[in-house]
Amino acid sequence: MPATLVVTSASLEAIDVALSTAHESLVEEIGRLRREVDSLLIGWSPDTESRRAQLGFDTRLGTGVEAMMAALAKIRATLQTVAADAHAAEVRNVAILD
Repeated sequence: MPATLVVTSASLEAIDVALSTAHESLVEEIGRLRREVDSLLIGWSPDTESRRAQLGFDTRLGTGVEAMMAALAKIRATLQTVAADAHAAEVRNVAILD
């Protein structure tokens, strides 16, 4: 028996909302944590090897977060395309049955 996939617009919308919420929460929380670290380390001289290492890590973290956010945005865009395609298929199927 062939595999079937049942997609509902409600489930696609729920996934889209969850991805949007996750995106916003992650950006907010990571930003908050980075600001907190910066405030705690304000007196740490950037001339020290350990501070330069921490700043390098923070830069890499920022780059990684940006990549993760871009991936989430791409997933959401693809999901929205799937939702539009599913809706169009449903409209065609209703038109055929009418």
